Amino acid sequence: VVSVDPVLGLRILSLANSSAFALSRRMSDVRQAVSVLGLRSLRNLGLGLLVSDLAPQTPFGERILEQSIRRGTACRLIAEHLGVKEVHEFFTAGLLLDVGLMNLAQTDAKLAAELSSMSSQSRSVRERVLGLTPHAELSGKMAKECFLPDATVAAIEAHHHDEPGEDSLAHGTWFAERVASLFDSALVERDRLSLIEAGCKIGLGSEAVDDILARTPVEVAEAAAAFQRQLPPQQTIDDITEIGRAHV
Repeated sequence: VVSVDPVLGLRILSLANSSAFALSRRMSDVRQAVSVLGLRSLRNLGLGLLVSDLAPQTPFGERILEQSIRRGTACRLIAEHLGVKEVHEFFTAGLLLDVGLMNLAQTDAKLAAELSSMSSQSRSVRERVLGLTPHAELSGKMAKECFLPDATVAAIEAHHHDEPGEDSLAHGTWFAERVASLFDSALVERDRLSLIEAGCKIGLGSEAVDDILARTPVEVAEAAAAFQRQLPPQQTIDDITEIGRAHV
């Protein structure tokens, strides 16, 4: 397929060469990329392109995609700090955390974008109040329909739980949700301390948490470019903290 679809080929090369897949060398040929990536990585790459295409080409759609890429990026960075080699598996799982909201965006993009900007707890409560199927359940269902491993499905479904699961991928999705939520917090300094406490539950110290927070905006912008989607300029946690102080 990629040999006869140059647009798809360019998208595969762009994403394969991004930090999401962390390849040891840069690919310049589609067939070379396909050979190096292997079936599992190609599956993950295809799912990433699918998520990108699900997000409507509107400001609301871009907001949802931004949240998804942020979770995928955070999950990949968490994998690095946990010593996981297959970081692209974490990126894909993180990217799929909000895919349930993308289904909602097909009919009500404004509501989906509103939900995507809420904290983990507030989002779940709001979904129940509106009588919606929880997006974590919908995301897990899609992961299952894509024949992802049971452990990946479980990690996606449980990312809003109060405590992390037992395996490293469940740790990644659980903590990635909390990292991403901090970028939407109105009380960054308070919530940053809570995030550091949460990091301790999965074996991450404060330095690791700060590194993840510092690198996330840069790598979100890079991943968006790889998906060939335009996102707003990415603010750092320090930027968001200063904005919050200015409004106090």
